[in-house]
Amino acid sequence: MDSSSRYPRTFDAAGSGTPLRRRTALETLALGAAAIATGCTIPPRSFRAPAGALVEVPLSKFPELEQPGGIIKVISREQGPLFLRRSEGESFEALSAVCTHQGCTIAPSAGGFRCPCHGSTYDASGRNTGGPAPRPLPRFRAEKRGVHVVIDLSRAFLLLAVLACGASGCKKGGSSGSSGAGAVAPPGDQPNFPFLAHVDQGRITRGRIQFGELFFLGDELFAAEFNALDGVGVLALPDGTAFPGRFSRVPPGGGRFTGPNAQACEGCHNSPLPTSAGEAASNVIQDPALSGVGPFNTRNTISLFGSGAIQRLAEEVTEDLLAIRSEAAAAALPGGPAVTRELVSKGLSFGSITATRNVGGDVSFDTSEVEGIDPDLVVRPFGWKGNMTTLRDFVRGAAQNELGMEADELVAKDPMGRSDPDGDDVEGELSVGDVTAMTVYVAAQEIPQSLDRLVRDGLAPPPTSESAALARRGRALFSQIGCADCHVPELRLDDPVFEEPTLRGGGNYTDTEMDPALTFLDPAQPFRFHLVREGDFPRLEPHPSGGARVALFGDLKRHAMGSRLADAQPTAVKGADGRQVEVDGTPLEVPVNVFLTPELWGAGSTGPWLHDGRAGTLEEAVLLHGDDVPPAPGDPDRSEAQEARDAFAALSAEDRLAVVEFLRTLLLFALPEEEE
Repeated sequence: MDSSSRYPRTFDAAGSGTPLRRRTALETLALGAAAIATGCTIPPRSFRAPAGALVEVPLSKFPELEQPGGIIKVISREQGPLFLRRSEGESFEALSAVCTHQGCTIAPSAGGFRCPCHGSTYDASGRNTGGPAPRPLPRFRAEKRGVHVVIDLSRAFLLLAVLACGASGCKKGGSSGSSGAGAVAPPGDQPNFPFLAHVDQGRITRGRIQFGELFFLGDELFAAEFNALDGVGVLALPDGTAFPGRFSRVPPGGGRFTGPNAQACEGCHNSPLPTSAGEAASNVIQDPALSGVGPFNTRNTISLFGSGAIQRLAEEVTEDLLAIRSEAAAAALPGGPAVTRELVSKGLSFGSITATRNVGGDVSFDTSEVEGIDPDLVVRPFGWKGNMTTLRDFVRGAAQNELGMEADELVAKDPMGRSDPDGDDVEGELSVGDVTAMTVYVAAQEIPQSLDRLVRDGLAPPPTSESAALARRGRALFSQIGCADCHVPELRLDDPVFEEPTLRGGGNYTDTEMDPALTFLDPAQPFRFHLVREGDFPRLEPHPSGGARVALFGDLKRHAMGSRLADAQPTAVKGADGRQVEVDGTPLEVPVNVFLTPELWGAGSTGPWLHDGRAGTLEEAVLLHGDDVPPAPGDPDRSEAQEARDAFAALSAEDRLAVVEFLRTLLLFALPEEEE
């Protein structure tokens, strides 16, 4: 039996196995216009549009469009039902008539629109105001041309003049040339920033932007294919050296870590779904030494699904470990014996720590027995090396390194005090609010799922009884041979509320260099959303004992993986401020042969595998966890996974197939946009 027919890489809602894209050309939204009552409570007249992206509505046939507030229904083959409404003067608005909850057709009501299926309401501009609708209605460009109103159905757009800006307006940067809503696009090159203005962090902090809106702002930013007018690429290296190429697949030196090598986040995070992993062509080359002199490190694009849950787990584990350290310090008496405590959180062991208090009352810690994390006991869950602390730093760092899009908050850290460090004559490329929107968007991505849950929820066809039995045996073998010792199947998250920024984790997950008075990014007033109740579906499931179940198949720890998988260069450990972490004056690095245990949820969808994509199959990935002829136990070049790898290699061919079949049931899944 062909295994590819049993477990497609990604299931659509009908279980066809067709790879999905959650985003379409119409996922931009109409947000922020002032609400204007329609006054219409009876069904409007309809106009059936001919096929085509441009729809011409003859005004002579619809006298109701002569007055502000007049509305008709347009039936289009391309986009389904729309409402065309005259707003003020010669201005017209075209909104989708499809509810963003479950796709029912909405109807005009007093003050806006209402969905007859589940009660969702929208104001006259299409902004969702009540009920289960998760987002506003898509808006299409409409303008009067002579005796017709022309609707452009080729794409929707965002109207952010009110949403993303304060009353006094927005600071203009890379998007300063954007045309107004509903305007005809001017000739020539234009910025490709998706909004009329950058997202205002002050409005986020004051609660003026809710989760659904912020998520889709981040969605648009993540998908935007920036151009030079937005600030993409670089024309100068961090040390000031001119760099005329704008993009580079090879680290150019001069203080650059990598690239720039793409124009959009989705340029790398694109397979099998947007925001997930990437194919081999998406690999990037990194230069931790920043010198431009190889050999370099190769990185396969890692999936972002489940990222919010991963950061929350890291914060909770860090809090536990810091509390244990504090308890050890409290138990140590002046001049008394050393106090050792086991570092255990959520059933995971991170070694032990020993506290000693001298006669003067000062406490010192012996961290030589700490395992899998740094001596400061902060769990850093991002990057193949576990060297990045927060999603925010990951997002803004990727924007700068891979795209050359400089976040204002990183420009403020420029050691030379430059306002345009990358020398491309574009300032204000990404605002603090832009970074927050992308951070929340990434944090709210779908949770990878087992095939069992997808079948249970009717989202995937059940496998054959033969395939299901094979996968069950594979899961049992996965534990028996020791894979589950590091790839721990499930952890409990006590509090599934994600905060950005946050004081959790002992304050180690917020950039303390960002002044709330200047940036409006205030950890005392974080943006919050619930990982079980909000975000892309499927989400975390509640835990029977409270909190949420996180079936990550990981342990949040680093492990030595031997010389076979070793990098060419060590990698600096970065704190939430983006700077290299120092402990007792020593800069921290992750050695070349040490890697974070990658979460296996979604592993059945995300090949190629391993940090550099060298494994073309799951079986090959397992066998690369050690050597055919390994170093002796205790040798620093020996992989910590050698025993589990050898146990897998010793299985019969049928049992190895069973383990692989189990791994293939750990899937990425996303509903089509209209079903979310």
